[in-house]
Amino acid sequence: MSLPRSAYEDCLRCGGPVAPGDPRALTEVTGYTRPRGAGGANHVIDRRETGRYVCPRCAVAVQAGIPEAQTSLV
Repeated sequence: MSLPRSAYEDCLRCGGPVAPGDPRALTEVTGYTRPRGAGGANHVIDRRETGRYVCPRCAVAVQAGIPEAQTSLV
């Protein structure tokens, strides 16, 4: 049984479907962090999910730091 398209959120980058609960997808959050010696954020204070997502395929580009507007390597 497959879910109807209306059951999926839209990816912020490509507009494609993001399956509910897909652990490979990224969830947009807001909140506050403190700088730490090792870099990065170890936790987000007052974390709030915005309800916006990035699909697993686009998540790879986000994690690699590839700008959204870059559509090819050339």
